[in-house]
Amino acid sequence: MSVLRHLDRPVARVHRTPRELLIIGVAAATAATSWHRHGASDLGNLLAFAGIAVAFATRFFAARVIATAVAVAAAGLHVSYAWRAGWAPRELLSVAYFLTAILVLGGRALVASFDDAPARGALLPNFWRELATADRRRLAFLVHGVALTLAMLYYVRYALVTAAQPVPGWLAAGLAGGALVAALLLAGRAVAAAIALVGGGALAAVLWAHAPFAWPAATGAYVAVDAPAVVRVAPQLLLGAAAAATVTALAAAPWASRLLRLGLRRAP
Repeated sequence: MSVLRHLDRPVARVHRTPRELLIIGVAAATAATSWHRHGASDLGNLLAFAGIAVAFATRFFAARVIATAVAVAAAGLHVSYAWRAGWAPRELLSVAYFLTAILVLGGRALVASFDDAPARGALLPNFWRELATADRRRLAFLVHGVALTLAMLYYVRYALVTAAQPVPGWLAAGLAGGALVAALLLAGRAVAAAIALVGGGALAAVLWAHAPFAWPAATGAYVAVDAPAVVRVAPQLLLGAAAAATVTALAAAPWASRLLRLGLRRAP
């Protein structure tokens, strides 16, 4: 425990704890590695980790929640990759790495410095600190669902583009809708829950409709040549996206219900 306490003891001159410096350094290194390996072709991964580094460096109030959501999404992605690779040790280690990152991001000192801290500007006030602990957990569950859905959809699209296959309109709509929900959640807009419920439910329905074809492809069975490209190219990611969209819709349901009840009470 004494070692953990040292992680949260501010370092002189830089006014950051070793835990914060570790997160900033790892996020920046991950972004740099992504650029070195993939350049602009994998811009989503680059921006996600660069954004975490900047958010922690500036102590943006939502940095810890965003970073945890990215780590959850990355862990989910690597579960999908491990499945595709026959549960290769390298991919399982990646899953363990991001699960460890989630634990590192859960420190009480980080919660106090970010989640509970007043916002450093009027543009995005820290609504998070006004929520009860139970509501924070429920909202974090929704944030994680949105992040995981976006990550799965992003890499389904990446796989299709890499394989020179067309990107379905529903996939582009899912990415745009997920990005909108993420932005609204960051701004503390309650309407995000309603959009996540309706959009996530619709997306889940479309994705699960592919499941009868994606499951055989993911488990190594024969896939017909005329099967949809998204089934042939990224079946594991497709199934992961279906599960993530379902989780997102379920996580949004209580918040959307609360918003509806509030609206009915205010109605004349």
